[in-house]
Amino acid sequence: MQGKIAQLVEDLEHAQAAAGVADAGQELMAKKELDGIRSRLQKDLDKAGVRIDKLTRQLDSEVKDVRMYEEEIESLQRQHEELSRLNEKLQSKAEKFSEAAGKAADMKDQLMELSTAYKDISEQFDFVNVKYKEEQKIRKRLLNELEDIKGKVRCYARIRPFSKTELKDSEKRQSCVDIHDDFSMSIKGLKGRDKKYAFDAVYGAEST
Repeated sequence: MQGKIAQLVEDLEHAQAAAGVADAGQELMAKKELDGIRSRLQKDLDKAGVRIDKLTRQLDSEVKDVRMYEEEIESLQRQHEELSRLNEKLQSKAEKFSEAAGKAADMKDQLMELSTAYKDISEQFDFVNVKYKEEQKIRKRLLNELEDIKGKVRCYARIRPFSKTELKDSEKRQSCVDIHDDFSMSIKGLKGRDKKYAFDAVYGAEST
């Protein structure tokens, strides 16, 4: 009887030792799996950091280009306004002195030269303005990608169309909102002071 008890005690000790080894093995496997998960997460974070750096550099480059286009647009705008004033003056003079053939001919030549220059400046202005809008859209797209990665919330604006009742009333049919471009708009104040707002995108009343 004592021999059987001793055998049972010995078997119990062996079983406990085996269970301890099994628990240690499971713990080691869990630790290895956890280390693997941490390693994969760290790689994903490193890739995201590299992409953020790349997008940031691209955004900085686009911002510089946009500033350059803005300066060029301002310069062309001033030339455009100056040529517009000169064009108006020459047109006025041409009408007043149309009876004097010689003077009219000289002024006509000047007007044609200025008209040509005005047309060239207008074309340059339109070209630069298109480029500026393209750069603005690219910059906004890159900024949106960067904000998506960072998890930021974006804000959009859509102008509500007039209702049937408002369309019938001429007073209520007057809009108090001016859309400047795809990203900015202004609201007319009570005292004639407009307040400008900027969004990630602005949609007019005709948008669906």
